[in-house]
Amino acid sequence: MAKTHTMKTQSDYFEDEDDKKYTPEEQKYFDSLDLENQERIKSQEAEILSIRNERRAIPLRFRLLNSGMPLQQVSAAYERIECISDEKAAEYVDCLAKVPFGRYATPMLQSTLQKTLQTMRTTLDRHVFSMTGPKATLLGLAAKWLVKPASGGTVIGFQGPAGVGKTTLLKEGFGSALGLPTAFIPLGGATDVSYLHGHNFTYEGSKPGVIAQSIIDAGVMNPILVFDELDKVGDRYDSSEVISALVHLTDPAQNSTFCDKYIGLPMDLSRCLFAFTYNDRSRISPILLNRMTEIVVNDYDMQERRKILKAHILPRVAKDFGLEIELEPEAIECLLAASSEAPGLRGLKHDLECAVSAMNLERIEMGLEIDSLLKIDRDAMDRCLRLRIQSMAIPDSVKHIYC
Repeated sequence: MAKTHTMKTQSDYFEDEDDKKYTPEEQKYFDSLDLENQERIKSQEAEILSIRNERRAIPLRFRLLNSGMPLQQVSAAYERIECISDEKAAEYVDCLAKVPFGRYATPMLQSTLQKTLQTMRTTLDRHVFSMTGPKATLLGLAAKWLVKPASGGTVIGFQGPAGVGKTTLLKEGFGSALGLPTAFIPLGGATDVSYLHGHNFTYEGSKPGVIAQSIIDAGVMNPILVFDELDKVGDRYDSSEVISALVHLTDPAQNSTFCDKYIGLPMDLSRCLFAFTYNDRSRISPILLNRMTEIVVNDYDMQERRKILKAHILPRVAKDFGLEIELEPEAIECLLAASSEAPGLRGLKHDLECAVSAMNLERIEMGLEIDSLLKIDRDAMDRCLRLRIQSMAIPDSVKHIYC
């Protein structure tokens, strides 16, 4: 005789009514599962409940003490949690315990400072082609930090056309060379200062601003903070508060006591590297410009584009597609000509990706034998790029290449 199973409901698995968090839709789904899957979920829910109960077993006061926070911040946090509900207090303490008060990263050191600097130069060259001037400025800053790791933070502005590698230089190049975490903070269209500063923790759904969250994610108080598209901060009247907040953030007299509205405690950001990227310097606050060591990143000439395509872009695209890509010389010149009117390298990379994608799709649809090597000649490249311009607006100055 076939065995019958009595389906269990979620309530069978939880003794504490407060832990019954399923919605009616979730409850219906749970009840529809067979016994094996219900048992699996039971085990997982029990493990989650155990973790939650373990955390709840430690009173908030002692969770703060165990967090490693300086006692001055702990004392201030005591005062904040005394005036709110237990649930909000628990959320606040969980967040506060993640702030890396007093923790700092130090540059990765070799046997000598000279070897350390040589390694940094090699790392920069591996990630970014050319940019001799910008690299020299960054290496000078690195040398300062190597001699005096606790030296104050610096404000750098990277001005140049889109797609020339400003963010790559900072994030993948300089950050990797120093061994410092890098946080990327988009500013394009930002109009509300709460984006940077967060909301007061008493508000429903409040959370830290992007600056404090970046510090939490970095795990140290001195990451590289990259504020991207400074010149594209929103044009609304209240966006001036965003600029004012950045002015205060980069002020050495004030950034040692930066205060996120949610965290509510002073955070010492004086050892951060503040980097801003922008295209149009005429749209930047003169006060901010005055704070920056400004670095101009110029566009690349055709010879530089050719070298970057072979040494950087092609290997990256090949890795993304899991292929070995071979471009014939005429195909390279066709590709370079197609993107010659657009500043930066994004158009060049995108054109190559489109060509590789089209060729890969074509050989699969034709039932050709698939191997890891994909060869692209001039005719194939031209055909792929023609297909692309048919689906998008292309400047007349470029269309003649294909017509």
